[in-house]
Amino acid sequence: MKKILKSNYEIIPEKQLMIELLDGIVTPGSIIHFKKIQLSDKQFNPSYNAIGDITNTSFDVATSQINAFVNFLRSNNDSFIVNKSAIILSTVNQQAYVNLFNTFKDQFPQSLKICTSLAEAATWVDRTDDLEFIQDRLNYLKKNLKFEWIFESEY
Repeated sequence: MKKILKSNYEIIPEKQLMIELLDGIVTPGSIIHFKKIQLSDKQFNPSYNAIGDITNTSFDVATSQINAFVNFLRSNNDSFIVNKSAIILSTVNQQAYVNLFNTFKDQFPQSLKICTSLAEAATWVDRTDDLEFIQDRLNYLKKNLKFEWIFESEY
């Protein structure tokens, strides 16, 4: 069975902010692929804050596979967000996987917060005055999912 993760992101230098949107099935390979694309972006700056919207995702990840993503992050530790990151989620499944990843947080310099609303995420990254702007950018990203990762699964 084919499973797909679509994604997009926008880097906004004047606000020192990166906004990410994921839609579909998250696997270790798909998220690593997405992060590699971000790292190769000339505007990427690890000192920016980040807001990630994963409300329309599910995870196809065995607990043991979390290590693949953590090892990727370790090998690129100097390149990833070192400030604040907010992840917006909407299901218990999403929260379980983000919490599992969060158990490794002491090994990374970023401060990660799980949020259930955009307002909460904007507050965490000190961008409450930009809430409408961020919502507009997320709406744009939802309509323009640029990257796609397709994989086969037995179930």
